[in-house]
Amino acid sequence: MLIDIYVNGEWDTSLELHKEVVVYNKGMVYQMDQSLYEGFIDQLENWGFDCYLCPQLFSHPEWNGIIKYDEY
Repeated sequence: MLIDIYVNGEWDTSLELHKEVVVYNKGMVYQMDQSLYEGFIDQLENWGFDCYLCPQLFSHPEWNGIIKYDEY
């Protein structure tokens, strides 16, 4: 399965308030096979990037599955 990873964008994951994710800016978008996700995230962290979101793999017990895109 192909997944998208947004790096250094802007989003709101305030689940306690919204129970949704609002993406304001995707930042850099990387698309890759899901099997490469863990290695890619490790590499991002080695490079100093700590702001990333993968919509297909985002999960939280209180998340209702809504991702809204409000890019400007």
